[in-house]
Amino acid sequence: MQLLSLLYLSAVAYALSIQPRQFGGGFRGPPNFGNGDITNGNFPQDNANNDANNGVNNGVNNADGANQDAGNQGNNGANDGVNNGVDNGASDDTNNGANNGDNQGNNGTNNGDGNGNDQTAGDGAAGGGDTTAADGQTVVFTETNGVPGNECLTFRNNGEIVDAACVNEAIDRQITPTTVNGQNALQVQRTFTPDFRADLVNVQACVGFNGTHFRAEDCNAQGVEPVTFQNGQLVASGGACASGHDDAAQMTVDTSGAQCATYTTTDVQPAAA
Repeated sequence: MQLLSLLYLSAVAYALSIQPRQFGGGFRGPPNFGNGDITNGNFPQDNANNDANNGVNNGVNNADGANQDAGNQGNNGANDGVNNGVDNGASDDTNNGANNGDNQGNNGTNNGDGNGNDQTAGDGAAGGGDTTAADGQTVVFTETNGVPGNECLTFRNNGEIVDAACVNEAIDRQITPTTVNGQNALQVQRTFTPDFRADLVNVQACVGFNGTHFRAEDCNAQGVEPVTFQNGQLVASGGACASGHDDAAQMTVDTSGAQCATYTTTDVQPAAA
């Protein structure tokens, strides 16, 4: 009897645990809730679906956000880069341009000086370069636009001056600026013989102007004007100057001092007499 009672109670409990059918509509399952709908607590929300969907949506949204952020950042970066580039570039270009301009200006000045010196040197390319001669320095004179191949001043045996080949070692081409009796003078290095210039034997000869010619004269002779080298010109104390050469390559003189030839000098070692 007790056993039957227990079986009966078990059957009743089992029957109560089963959800009753709804007649006329068949067995009805849980209501169709959408993800994110509010529930009444009878059925739990499908968290897995929501998480997955939210994850996908969030991922898409985040991706869009990433794109937008990336785009904005890219644009901002580009704008910043352009602006900064323009500003910095302009500043750099301006400064660099100014500096380069200064440098170019300095280079231009230096080059101009160098070119000027080179031009002076070029005037005496055949045998010189200087338009002045230091006192005591033996030199060879070269006439600018002299006889081609024979531009250097040379003393003949009679003391006359002609254009001849530039042989710097030859004593008859050499002259030394000096001082005689307190006056500047051009000392002739070569010596002379009685056959041609007896007045110059055993005396010091200088370049002098005798009223008609520039030639070798006694440095202490009376009535002879000493000749000096001034600013590239050979000028007598009275104002006459060497004006070039004639058809025989002999030095000519302009007594008025208006038409003066120009000369350059080359420093040389004095030749033995």
